[in-house]
Amino acid sequence: MNRLLVAIAVGGAAAGSFVASVGMPQWPPSQKWHGVFWMLVLLVVLGLLEAVLGRREWAGRIVLSTAAGVASVWLLPLPDQAAVTVGVLVGASALLVGAVDGVRGGVAMPIGGWAAAVSISALTLVASSMTLSLMAGAVAAMCGVIVVLGWLAGARVLGGVCGGGMVLGGAIAVIAVTAWAYDYDVVPGWAWVVSGGGFAAVCILEIGPLGRWRSTAATVLRSIVLLAPPIFVVANQWELVKGAFNA
Repeated sequence: MNRLLVAIAVGGAAAGSFVASVGMPQWPPSQKWHGVFWMLVLLVVLGLLEAVLGRREWAGRIVLSTAAGVASVWLLPLPDQAAVTVGVLVGASALLVGAVDGVRGGVAMPIGGWAAAVSISALTLVASSMTLSLMAGAVAAMCGVIVVLGWLAGARVLGGVCGGGMVLGGAIAVIAVTAWAYDYDVVPGWAWVVSGGGFAAVCILEIGPLGRWRSTAATVLRSIVLLAPPIFVVANQWELVKGAFNA
């Protein structure tokens, strides 16, 4: 049951932030970027289905992630973004984060989600998209709550499955790719991608010896791997980020 609640909490935080900032969007969306809300609703639905899958149900996760990517082509017709690019980024992010979370879980996942969402929120603020920045901030805040609850729960969560990975990966990608579409070359393109690069790095490490490592030290190492890319992005773009916050 906790996996279902995490999926709802992460996606609901982002969608709720949109409604609080903009209001309930029309269907079909009156503006292209309003498809962000409906994509988040879809991701929660897919996330609930993913949460009941077994740890190594790869086929099911691939199908659900592909559905997210295909749906984004329809729901997120963003300017200056190829539909295929949007679909691949959303689908791949949902699959990567969902797969690692499904196999490994633990507090490292929401720690990585918190860092990636904070980085995306800062970059989106630089790109002058306040609503999207608040949405990423809501995801980060919810990940922070999950981290605190995870540490309070101790070993039951440190080595267990957290849940919500597909929603987390998809939500971060949806917000980032939308902000990127409306960013007129203020933020370097690589920064949006690298902000969530820690999840790809952890996926690679899971193939080797780290994948069989289950101690608290392994959780710390996974957290470091997840934190490094977004920290690098914020540090590299610090002047822009500082200027956005001071504006």
